[in-house]
Amino acid sequence: MAHLDVVCAVALENGHVFLAKRKPGGPHGGLWEFPGGKVETGETPEAALAREIQEELAVGIVLGDRLLPVTDGRIDLLPMRVSFQGTPVALEAEAIGWYSLQAAEKLPMPPCDHRILIRLIQRENPV
Repeated sequence: MAHLDVVCAVALENGHVFLAKRKPGGPHGGLWEFPGGKVETGETPEAALAREIQEELAVGIVLGDRLLPVTDGRIDLLPMRVSFQGTPVALEAEAIGWYSLQAAEKLPMPPCDHRILIRLIQRENPV
């Protein structure tokens, strides 16, 4: 299988993170994730994220910092902090919502998304 660059939106407001639940079937069906998608050939990660969020949630984004990428050998997941322009609507997800970091940690997630969540929890609650 080919290597993929995938972008995801990390929206964090008032200690709550935005997640989307994939529809059943397909890779990671039924799991919760940071919304986003594949970077197309010739597209910057930032442009890909703006396109994916518009397609999936019908909102624009204000880009923040790039976070450390996560890889599983097959994909490089490139997380970016974002703020939404408008109220997200679940166009492609089974469900969407804002979750406290503690509640999000209990949701079933793909491994790369879970690693990003753990980093957020550690950043918000330094030891």
